[in-house]
Amino acid sequence: MTASASSPRWRLAPWQIGLGSLWALVIVALEIFVVVTYFATQRASQAFAVDLDVQTDLVNVQRHAFLLRVETGKVLNNPSLPLTEIDKQRAVLSAQLNILRGQAATKSEVLQAAQATEDTLQAYDALMAPMRQTPTTELALSLRPQVEKLFASLDLEILKPVYDLAAALSIL
Repeated sequence: MTASASSPRWRLAPWQIGLGSLWALVIVALEIFVVVTYFATQRASQAFAVDLDVQTDLVNVQRHAFLLRVETGKVLNNPSLPLTEIDKQRAVLSAQLNILRGQAATKSEVLQAAQATEDTLQAYDALMAPMRQTPTTELALSLRPQVEKLFASLDLEILKPVYDLAAALSIL
């Protein structure tokens, strides 16, 4: 700052005005950067949370499909057992599929897997229908390979490829 002989007031030199303007621009740019970064981080956090929910739902579907497989194996080993555990696991699996569909509304690969899983479960229901009417050892023995093939197909051809695709493309 300089003072002139004719005026007792202090005045800024042009280079001081330029430096002050430069600092103001840097501060404004920094504030814009902070705001943009904040909103980008918020969007990424929300997307990450949704992706974790979808992955958790996929794991739950696979888990309850496995538990249904175990309970079905018990009944096929001993046809005199009641089907209540199978019914419970089937209901839980259907509920998990509904949750998965809701969470993965924008992920077509996951929705296709959910639909294929539902189709497989309908085939399972059709296979197990005779066991509800007349549960015999002969019927259980004839159903065992078909049920095992159905569950193997569900796991290896429907659920596993979704995980593999998610790992390759990071869709989850």
